[in-house]
This record gives sequence, structure tokens and C-alpha cells, in this order.
Amino acid sequence: MIDYAPEIKAARLAVVRDALIGGRLALYESGELLASVPLGAGAVEGDKLEFATSEGIAISRGRPDAAQLLNVDGLPVVDGLTVGIDVELDADAVEVGQTVHVVSAVIRHA
Repeated sequence: MIDYAPEIKAARLAVVRDALIGGRLALYESGELLASVPLGAGAVEGDKLEFATSEGIAISRGRPDAAQLLNVDGLPVVDGLTVGIDVELDADAVEVGQTVHVVSAVIRHA
């Protein structure tokens, strides 16, 4: 495994944060899109990038299990996030039209 100096980790995460300005957090269950929530402001601290809490409206019913961070054009910048680990919601399941509250969304530098 490659080990980066702390300032390099922070710089790499800052590039990711900047690529996500105006982007969205997409929530999925078994590959089906349940909600697309605007990303709150991102902040880099050490080896983690954390986004401010945000909310959006569910477009489908289900239990989110995976997430992606999409740029302003809707293209994936970060994939492979797990709901319940990388992304915390205020509810385990969502219904169509329900407000989805993102409590936290954090990625860590490897």
C-alpha cells in the first residue's frame, strides 16, 4: 500500500472537494436510484473530506445501501460508498416524496 504524507492526502481530497462543487449525493438500493440530494459544503480535515448536512426528496421507495458523489454534470466522482458507513441518513428507509436528511457524508483518504 502507498502511504502519503498528511499534506498530500489533504491536497488530494481538496481536489475531490472542488470537483464536487454544485454536485449531488445519489442514493441507491441494489442499483436503483432512490434520491439525489444536493451536496452541502465540503471540508477537508486531515485524511477525511466531510460534507455538511443536506436534504432532498426521495423519488423512489426503498432502503438506501449505496451512494455515489456526482459532479455538477451528474457524472460520478466518487463511487462505492456504503450507506450506514460512509453516508449516514436520519432514516433506514425512504418513501416517494419523503424528505431525505443526510446527517453525514464522509470519505477518507486511503
